[in-house]
Amino acid sequence: MVSGDAKDAVEWLIIITVILVNLLVFRNGPLQGLAFFFFLSIPIVFIVIIVSQKRTREAQANPSTQNRTIPSNVKQYVWRRDGGRCVECGSREKLEYDHIIPVSKGGSNTERNVQLLCEHCNRIKHAKIM
Repeated sequence: MVSGDAKDAVEWLIIITVILVNLLVFRNGPLQGLAFFFFLSIPIVFIVIIVSQKRTREAQANPSTQNRTIPSNVKQYVWRRDGGRCVECGSREKLEYDHIIPVSKGGSNTERNVQLLCEHCNRIKHAKIM
């Protein structure tokens, strides 16, 4: 998430920019005020880019923030494809949707990366990955 300090800095830059533009418009005319607005908007754009890059790096570094929820259309497709059975042992009991490549290791929520495993086979797989 974006820190409060970064949000505060962006808010203050916007407030200061608006005040300065209004002062210049009333004092020197609209063209100079508009030019000054564009000049001051450059640091705001850079701050927004830096904050968004920081947020992306934090999300990649912390897998718990990544979305592990498998969409319902993917679940339906995988259920039909795997025939409602564990792909390892063929069991129909205690089935779970499993990411072949874990989300924490860069896996996705697509049909190609999701399979049906029974609880037992999924725990065995989990132990091997760890």
